[in-house]
Amino acid sequence: MLALSVLADSPEIVTFLAGVSIQQLLLRHGEWNLHGPAFLATAVASWWLLFVAHAIGSHDLFPAVIFAFKVTWSGIAGIFLSMALYRLLFHRLRSFPGPLGAKVTSWWASSLHGPRWHFFMGMSALHKQYGDYVRIGKK
Repeated sequence: MLALSVLADSPEIVTFLAGVSIQQLLLRHGEWNLHGPAFLATAVASWWLLFVAHAIGSHDLFPAVIFAFKVTWSGIAGIFLSMALYRLLFHRLRSFPGPLGAKVTSWWASSLHGPRWHFFMGMSALHKQYGDYVRIGKK
């Protein structure tokens, strides 16, 4: 009973756990990287609904804005933290050597391009450091 009352009093914890669940049950499977605009629209709509629901009957809108931001961002944090921990600890490629950033996100490889877009130079340096097989992305 105590756990349920803590969850009822802390919507941020509920949305954080919902974010973890969404990532583990849904986003881990398939190619979700193509649906960024839909995820952004969902986050904005969620924020708006939370804001309106909290602002109804209130004369001060600032607490409603803060509440909506905290709850929305805790869900987003749950998704990203769960994703990072999965990729670091449980992913099938976790044992391949490579930089930590490359194990968490594919955006890391973009940093190898540098100002002149010399990806091959960054890859050559990684192979010298880690050997023949280097993990440079999440896949």
